Amino acid sequence: MTTNIKKLPILSMEDEELFPKDKVFDVPQAIASFDIKLFVELNNISTPLWWSRLIISSRGYLANYIEMDEEKLFLTDDAFILLHKVFVEKNHTFTSLEFIKALLHLFRIPRMSDGFCYTLQDDFEDEILNDDKVDEESSLEKYNVIKDRITISPCEVLFGKNGVLSIKMAEIQKEGYLMFMKILSILILRFKEDMEQGKKKGIRFDIDNEWQPDDRVVLFQQFYSGNRTWILTDFDRHIMLYWKPKGANVIFGDAYIDKKKRSGFMLCEYCGMLEQSVNQFPQFRNMKFCTEQCLNKLLDEKNITI
Repeated sequence: MTTNIKKLPILSMEDEELFPKDKVFDVPQAIASFDIKLFVELNNISTPLWWSRLIISSRGYLANYIEMDEEKLFLTDDAFILLHKVFVEKNHTFTSLEFIKALLHLFRIPRMSDGFCYTLQDDFEDEILNDDKVDEESSLEKYNVIKDRITISPCEVLFGKNGVLSIKMAEIQKEGYLMFMKILSILILRFKEDMEQGKKKGIRFDIDNEWQPDDRVVLFQQFYSGNRTWILTDFDRHIMLYWKPKGANVIFGDAYIDKKKRSGFMLCEYCGMLEQSVNQFPQFRNMKFCTEQCLNKLLDEKNITI
């Protein structure tokens, strides 16, 4: 008897089931449900890099459709930063398991078909009681996010306590969470098939240095006219700061960065930002830096005084 080794599902930027090449963003209306135990199995073998690239890809794809709406892009980026803190950095009030339970409770079929809005705590508690009477789920599958002996509603997990700002955030950020959950749900179902049927060929974006996003999901695409730096959003900065000085490698892939280096492009020694043109970044004592702030931080790190 042979046992299949569990492997993380493959993600390709050319996979049109995950990233369809639509002219207009087709907002998922609901997410196909999956067993929480499958998420736990996948999460147990996942790496921060796997989750980071999944979030980068999901966010980058959606950003191309909403980049002209600054408020929506700003608040959607907040959602993806939160996802990164939960699944990659493990730096949040709620665990990744609790977050997944909240996301599934809000967005899986058929809940979204009735319309989405911020659910009040009293309404949510009534809903949970009704669910418990009907469903015979294991404790793992049930929604049971509890803090200080109080069950926290899924909306509060994602958007914070009920209020005008939280209600607005829920309405704007739902597409970001739906995009993330759509891709994750497909990957989890593939993960299940992979375990049952055997491995598939393809690039694994958690380990292969050939991984790179295509031109639809690359971060910081625009330039200031005549300026020496990229235009970065809060999400871009967050990713670069977390992975510094390897942020560009995480985003673009090792093969892409190596190719750029062979062509004479350099990275900022502090944050890892990639040059837009050869010899774009200034240099001080053999240290390349993209901004004065990065130079100052380099000097502080190396205890260099001028």
